[in-house]
Amino acid sequence: MASVLDVATFILRSRGPMTAAKLEKLVYYAQAWNLAWLGKPLFDEPFEAWKYGPVCRLLFHAHRGYRTVRTHKPVEYRERLTDEQCAVIYAVLLKYGSATGDELIEQTHREDPWLTARGTLKPDEICSTVIPNEHIRAYFIRLASERPGDTPVRPDDAAVRQAKFTRAKENVLRTHAALFEQLAK
Repeated sequence: MASVLDVATFILRSRGPMTAAKLEKLVYYAQAWNLAWLGKPLFDEPFEAWKYGPVCRLLFHAHRGYRTVRTHKPVEYRERLTDEQCAVIYAVLLKYGSATGDELIEQTHREDPWLTARGTLKPDEICSTVIPNEHIRAYFIRLASERPGDTPVRPDDAAVRQAKFTRAKENVLRTHAALFEQLAK
């Protein structure tokens, strides 16, 4: 199974550097839609209902102190994501990728999983309550059925094939870049 850092690294490699808040929320939405569409998590690490929206503690500590995240230290990215999971992440990036971190924070503050986990706390109060995957899954399944225009487009077989092709192309480009670096030395 992939880790939260695998998903974050995949997103950073797909979209380039971004704010820590935006990365946290894109990873959250990737987890949410994978739960809703595929019925299982992308990774085991939980999200907590922090005052700035859902946050995965492990991911937070990986980029702590950086406003803009470029990569993780140490980079332990491995191809542990399936083509189907990559297609889900691409769908999430298409839907949410143009939003700012602040916009994504505001959006998560209007959604039931975060609100329910925080209970009666005010939005600016500190909280570390885990948001159960079951609540996330139920909410996003309901969102997809009640407001399909407000959700990413669920990947079909063609999107999965496209994800596989894109990953293969990225691997070839990385391999060529490494070869050219060696030749330049």
